[in-house]
Amino acid sequence: MGATRLTDDETENQSTIAPPSNISHHSSNLDQTTYVIHKAIIDNLIKNPKMFQEGKEDVKQWLEAIEQLFDFAQILDSHKLDLIPYSLREEARRCYKNTKATLTSWPVFVQELKGAFLFPFHDELAFKKLESYTQGINQPVRSFCNEGLKLCAETDPEMSESM
Repeated sequence: MGATRLTDDETENQSTIAPPSNISHHSSNLDQTTYVIHKAIIDNLIKNPKMFQEGKEDVKQWLEAIEQLFDFAQILDSHKLDLIPYSLREEARRCYKNTKATLTSWPVFVQELKGAFLFPFHDELAFKKLESYTQGINQPVRSFCNEGLKLCAETDPEMSESM
């Protein structure tokens, strides 16, 4: 937009709209800032990884959390396998090392990890929890609905929210 300034008897218009060269410079600064933030997130993932250790973590919950971090950091599936060893401990790390050559993609890794560490009756147990889930006396409706959706996702990750 413009600003008008009075100087003695003449009126002078000054534009406060940035010229195109400043726009590209601004865009470049945003790209640089995005790069710095992206790099900081990846460095943090390496230095302070979301750990998975058999017996101490639910594999589905861990995968959901790590994928959320990867999505936030905008890490492509092709790069996730490079970062994942930092997050695995003990048996999970040994399993990864032993099958590393066959892990051709992120979805293959996810499937292998679930196959190796998912409790065999996990889906049935989740369905039973969903089936018997009731709203607590002082539980807000929003909390009840969110928990119900979480149990639905545990029971069947492919389940649609629409009817």
